[in-house]
Formats: sequence, structure tokens, C-alpha cells
Amino acid sequence: MSRFNEVRVTPWELGNAPVGLAPFADIAPLFAPGGRWPLLVQEVLEGVEPWDGDQHIVETVRLDTEAMDYRLYLPVVEARAREQRIWAEHAGHHAKSRGLSPFVKRRWVPKTSWFTVHLVGTVQNPVVVRAYPGDEHPPLPWMASAADCGWERGALVEYWRTHAYPWRDTLARQGSQSPTPPSWYMP
Repeated sequence: MSRFNEVRVTPWELGNAPVGLAPFADIAPLFAPGGRWPLLVQEVLEGVEPWDGDQHIVETVRLDTEAMDYRLYLPVVEARAREQRIWAEHAGHHAKSRGLSPFVKRRWVPKTSWFTVHLVGTVQNPVVVRAYPGDEHPPLPWMASAADCGWERGALVEYWRTHAYPWRDTLARQGSQSPTPPSWYMP
């Protein structure tokens, strides 16, 4: 687990075990410790059943959105065949070397009441590697978390050929837009 040398301590717990946050974690600052809604991650963690050994665990729960004073929007949408992809670095990705991500322009993005958390490690030493609104979706093929996500590379590529992030200027890193898709996207 050399990738986890700099695991960040969090206030989250799984049972009695403290939960760490991986340095490369795919999590919006809004849901991370110090953000506005880190308790959503804790709410999901409360539903995780203990497991044996060193594994990748994915937990998705439906939240009581009626009691929430905020809205959760789907971070990834199914891309229609005729929608033009916009290629750019996602501003929320924290990798040392960032790859291009697919975006599509949408006037309306659906809301969700689901939230997903990905954990790696043991039940005594769990580490959050991803957390986001909505059902499970795989990481992009270039992301570090793709190696441990449980999806075959071909399935990752196929998923991202048919899905994209809803475009917002604030989601794309300034100056990173490219007219050319990345090599992993090409057939």
C-alpha cells in the first residue's frame, strides 16, 4: 500500500476504526473533511458491513433528501450519440498528472438522492478513495483508482464512451480544453 503513505486523517469512522482519505481521492471538496457536507460520507459509512482481508468496497445508499437543505446533482450523465464531447482536465481531479475527461453541454442535470463511497484496505484501516453523489460509476481509465476499482480496462473505456460529466466552466481546468480525444478513448 505504498500509495497510501500520506493518508489524511478524517473525523469519519467505520465501526470503531478511523477512516483515512487517500491523497489521490476522487472526492469533491464539498464532501471532504472541512467541506460543507462531509457528514454525507459518514452516513454512507454507517451502512458498510465488515469485510475480510484487504479489499475494494463500494457502498451506495439512498439518502433522505426530503430532510436535506441542499440538492445533489448527478456528476456523470449518459451521453447521447449526437452530443459533441468537450475534452478538458476536470478541475476536481487531484491526480499528479491529470488526463482529459469527457464533458457534454446540458441545460438540465438530474438530481439524485443516492451517494456512493469507495473504500480500500482492511476493516481495521479503511481508506476512502472515491465519494460522489449518484450510483456507482467507474473512474476514468487514466486515474490511479482505476487499478483497484474492480472494472476491466475495456469496460472502463466502454463506460466512458457512453457517459460524460455535465459541462460547467467551473468544472474544467482553465486552458486545458482540447479538440482531440485522449488515446484511451480512440477505438
